[in-house]
Amino acid sequence: MPVVQKLDAVYRAVAEAMDRDPRAAQLKKLRAELKTLEDKEEPTEVEQRRMETIAAEIERLEEALAGGLDLGEAQSLAEMSRLVEASPLVAGPVRRAGLTPREFATAQLALLQAVMLHGIMKSTGSTEIPKDASPENLKFVADNEAELTALLATWEKLGKGS
Repeated sequence: MPVVQKLDAVYRAVAEAMDRDPRAAQLKKLRAELKTLEDKEEPTEVEQRRMETIAAEIERLEEALAGGLDLGEAQSLAEMSRLVEASPLVAGPVRRAGLTPREFATAQLALLQAVMLHGIMKSTGSTEIPKDASPENLKFVADNEAELTALLATWEKLGKGS
């Protein structure tokens, strides 16, 4: 759990830094405007075009604000580590949490894999652990399921600027 707590510290620090960015306020405003337009029963043609424009701007702002925390494009741990190190928004909180960029990337991947696999096994009733999976990580997730579920929900909210 100490490593998960370090991940939590990183995610919270990055979210706080992003919230201070003026683009975050603009993003929040655009999301609210888009929701208002989407909630209309029959948006006009002009409103539909505005929704497209807003959606594109939201995507652009989300990418700009991600600042390296989204490591999904990386193909290796080395590449993930380089992305973390290259992002001042992320690298500082990672170091302050007592992790190296590689440890941060490894912890993210290990936790994601174990949580996903645990969920799949639980939903299917399977008890067979795949050969490439870590039994220790699966046990950790099972033993700490409630706390991890709460943290994952918090991290999702942080990632959405809520």
